[in-house]
Amino acid sequence: MKQTRRDFLSSSLSFTAAGLILPTVLAAGVSANSSISLADAKDYEKQGEWRFCGKCFMLFWNGNPDKGRCPGGGAHLMGNGSFNFWLPYDLLPVGQKPVLTFGDQQPLWRFCQKCHVMFYDGFPGKGTCAFGGAHSAYGYDFVLPHDRPGNAARQAEWRWCKKCYAMFWNGWQQKGKCPGGSGHEAYGYNFVLPVAADSADIRIRMNVTTTGWAPIGGWCEVSANQNGACSFSGHIHNSGGVNIRFTLAAALITPSGYSYGFANVGKRVDGTETLFDRNRDNNWNQNGSNPDISKNWHEVARSQLTWRLVASSEVTQGIRNYLEKVVWDVYSHVPGGDIKDQLVGRPLVMILTL
Repeated sequence: MKQTRRDFLSSSLSFTAAGLILPTVLAAGVSANSSISLADAKDYEKQGEWRFCGKCFMLFWNGNPDKGRCPGGGAHLMGNGSFNFWLPYDLLPVGQKPVLTFGDQQPLWRFCQKCHVMFYDGFPGKGTCAFGGAHSAYGYDFVLPHDRPGNAARQAEWRWCKKCYAMFWNGWQQKGKCPGGSGHEAYGYNFVLPVAADSADIRIRMNVTTTGWAPIGGWCEVSANQNGACSFSGHIHNSGGVNIRFTLAAALITPSGYSYGFANVGKRVDGTETLFDRNRDNNWNQNGSNPDISKNWHEVARSQLTWRLVASSEVTQGIRNYLEKVVWDVYSHVPGGDIKDQLVGRPLVMILTL
């Protein structure tokens, strides 16, 4: 949900050498040497491909084929709201102390080379790593803004977890999966992370399952390009005994409330009751194009993906009406009425229906 940017200095794992000598940072996030003022702040370099993990809710590095270790199981996976965060860092010669900025920025945020999340390295203890033991810092010293208003160029509600020491998304009632046990526990600053809006494409993949009786699940993925091209792909598996016809409704929702719909409607996946020519899986990959995506790319690039997987019998008034209800349900949980009132009448653009 953000704007203005420079090209990434680094989109690979070419990190700076570790071993910086760093000052002690107090619990409030202020250096013991507080003689530096905001006027001394430097123009930091920035690095993209920091993403939200939909399983653990932590901020992880997505710029390498290896996605690290997730406390939710397996590797990290980009999830709902997985913007491309474009984070400032300090590139220092070995042995030089970082220039600290105060009031609304905090240094000493580091990449963990074991689990690949962003964690705070300013305390003697290094938190709890999903790979085992404590986090292990490597690479850049990130300097992250905090306690500023969120807007179309930056996302608020990123917090430090006092159990695992990692950065996690605190904007939902659920608090993800903490390697220290249960959900994350927020403490301290409200970090506001800048988002890269100069990406030429987005790709969001979600695990999907039903909340009702139907024993079906899998994943879906929506991708879009600033030239208007898009694709909708996925996989659904029936793990039960009864044959089921399903409908998967998915929508990209922009920060201003416009939405772009994708659907796979009325497909059958067989259960064990089918004895011959049984097909328990449905796979699809459909390409398309829509000029609205290109025209509104500054909004589409910051979209979130929402979805609903149900037995087709639950979709009684057409897929478009059903998708509009899915989108509205997302915003019905937004605190306050002003935002929801602005969404009334915003169009849903159907992109692909299978």
